[in-house]
Amino acid sequence: MNKPTKSLVVPTIITCTLAWVWFTSHAIEECKRGSTNESLDAANLIERIKENTITSKVDSFYKEFERLKEEERKRLEELERQRLERLEKIRLAKIEEAKKIAEQKRIEELKKQQQREKVISRGDSAKGSKSYYNVTFYTAGVESTGKSRGDKEYGITASGTTVSEGRTVACPKSIPFGTKIHIEGFGYRVCEDRGGAIVEGHLDIYVDSLTIARKLGRQKLLVTILN
Repeated sequence: MNKPTKSLVVPTIITCTLAWVWFTSHAIEECKRGSTNESLDAANLIERIKENTITSKVDSFYKEFERLKEEERKRLEELERQRLERLEKIRLAKIEEAKKIAEQKRIEELKKQQQREKVISRGDSAKGSKSYYNVTFYTAGVESTGKSRGDKEYGITASGTTVSEGRTVACPKSIPFGTKIHIEGFGYRVCEDRGGAIVEGHLDIYVDSLTIARKLGRQKLLVTILN
């Protein structure tokens, strides 16, 4: 190789080297820019794919399912609350109704008891009834009946029988003639007579002696209606 040819080799090598370095640096930069854009596009694509994957769908379905389940739970709780409220109202209504029925029965029973007591106090002739009576004593004479011996109706009772000690008793109108009664301390008597002073709850036992009648006076005695 001649001398002039050798003098061109070195500059050429240097120039080529510089050109290569510049080209390489720009190529790398472009590659980086291109890579960044492509990476972003790829990331977006991956996200879109991910959003449409089975796993994503299942996750969305599960969340929706949980939401619906919670709504259903609340709905059932509300229905149960309403059911319990209805049952409580029914229970309270039954209690109130039972109280009313019990009170009505109590009132009816009280009325019946009062009626029974009223009937007994009037000397009702219902068989077996018992009650306390004011008991007095009378004779056939003028002091008790206004009649004297020799009068046509002397000793004749309102029922038409003749008075008899140990049998005859004057009773109120609630006790029919012929009713047999038992008087505490005096035994059995038959209702045969009446009297203007013989009101309900009052009996007048016949005795022969005015002295005995006055001595016995007025007594409160238990009387049983026998028939």
